[in-house]
Amino acid sequence: MEKSKTNVQPEVSAVVETVETQAVEHPVVENDTADKKAVIVILAYEEQMDIVRAAWDKACPCVVKTIINASEYDKVADAIPDILADETIADKFTLVPATVIPCAPLRMEELHNPLVYVDGKGRKHYDSLPVALSKDDLAEIISSEGFTPDTLIETAGFAGRRAVEASFKEGNIVTPVLRANPCEHIVMEALIRKKYIIASREGLAAIIGLLKDTLLA
Repeated sequence: MEKSKTNVQPEVSAVVETVETQAVEHPVVENDTADKKAVIVILAYEEQMDIVRAAWDKACPCVVKTIINASEYDKVADAIPDILADETIADKFTLVPATVIPCAPLRMEELHNPLVYVDGKGRKHYDSLPVALSKDDLAEIISSEGFTPDTLIETAGFAGRRAVEASFKEGNIVTPVLRANPCEHIVMEALIRKKYIIASREGLAAIIGLLKDTLLA
């Protein structure tokens, strides 16, 4: 079955201006995809596809992307068989889990850096940030003896590589927005300082209005 896709205050205004300035200072270089196949595959929940697509179009405006309904899968790895079968997706692509929002312009080479999210309890999540994958590698792993879906992304995207560990309290890579009532100031700081917001379905729903008024204004 084919999966659904689709090709408070004065302080806030100051923040919006800062975000727009960053976009000007860090232009995105066009990525030439001669065969016009998608090199970024984005998972997003059906009711949030428009906002997620808009954020990625702004971060990587000259790159071919496709967006897939994450509601049809329990885990990120569950989408891989459909991605492998989709001839509109390039052999080498970056998979964006649901729901990752880029906070600044990105170059394709940045998306190829191995990043692993480390939560507040020190647990590593290999399927929470964009990861560069290869269809050939994925197919080989899936067909191998002892294959388990739970480690598919980790094995395909990180085997033999020393991943950069990204956490909320260290560095400027990621801010998690997991609650349905997130702190607006933390979200605004992420839009200014961080590369990505990683949100739960409920968390993203809570900040859509803020994203429209700032990042996508």
